[in-house]
Amino acid sequence: MVTRFSQNLRFSESFKAFSQMRSAGENPTQFAFASVIRDCVVLGSVEIGRQLHSLALKLGLACEMFVGSNLADMYSKCGFMVDACKVFEEMSSKDAVSWTLMIDGYGKSGDFEAALLSYQRMIIHNINDGTGVDKYVVSSALSACSALKACQFGKCVHSTVVKLGLQVEVAVGNALVDMYSKSGDMESALNVFRVDPECRNIVSYSSLINC
Repeated sequence: MVTRFSQNLRFSESFKAFSQMRSAGENPTQFAFASVIRDCVVLGSVEIGRQLHSLALKLGLACEMFVGSNLADMYSKCGFMVDACKVFEEMSSKDAVSWTLMIDGYGKSGDFEAALLSYQRMIIHNINDGTGVDKYVVSSALSACSALKACQFGKCVHSTVVKLGLQVEVAVGNALVDMYSKSGDMESALNVFRVDPECRNIVSYSSLINC
């Protein structure tokens, strides 16, 4: 019921159903927790989110990947990266989604060095347990490289892109073109652009023109 209300953007009813569940002595499921935490993001209500975090800690759910990822995402999107990082580090396991949330969160907060450090950690994590690197992860990492004009780091990400066959993804191709363009390597930017011009759009054209 909580999840259904949340999915239909009926946030007050979602919180009410969650509260009634607690009043009835029922422990909320991870899905119920995730739903109301996401509601906090939409409403920008970090204080309610902190209360939910405290309850999740009490019930031993905050370290679970599904709940932890949503808590980290909430803190990140509300501008509390220190709290997001703390939740993330305490999670018992991490997947591509949770790593992407952190990389993207650091990037959007302007801490591009931390974003790239998180990407490096994810690659090591991937070697150890097979966590998938996908188009969202590399796009976020390339955006950080672009902001820092970190062309050499970007080339390392590019090699991963080629290895995984992600260069034809529109978002990834745009991020590569933008990264090389802003780093002043127009030859590489054009080479990426020419891989599959049909997969490029106004974003990639703008990156080339503006540089």
